[in-house]
Amino acid sequence: MEKAAKQNTQEDNVIPTGWRNSTKLHPGTFNYLKPTDKQVDAMRAVRNAYTDFAAMVGHWLPDGPDKTYVLRKLRECAMWSNIALTRLADGTPRE
Repeated sequence: MEKAAKQNTQEDNVIPTGWRNSTKLHPGTFNYLKPTDKQVDAMRAVRNAYTDFAAMVGHWLPDGPDKTYVLRKLRECAMWSNIALTRLADGTPRE
C-alpha cells in the first residue's frame, strides 16, 4: 500500500525558533568583509597561481565535460581560498 504524498504546509517552511543559536558561526559570517591590504596581496598571488594552473589544464586536458568540471572546481577553490584568507573557520574575520 502506497503512502499518500505529504503536502507541504506553511508550518513546514517556518524557520525553527533558536536556529541562529544552533550554529557555531560568527554572526557576521555572511556579511561583506573588506580584506586588508595584506590579504588583497595574498588573494592576488593565489588567484594568479590558479590562473596559471587553469591555463595549463586548459591546454593539456581534452575538451569535454571532465575538463569543464575541473575548471569549475578550480574556480570554486579560488573562491574558497579568498574566504580562507579573510576569515577563520567559524567566520570570524582574520586580522
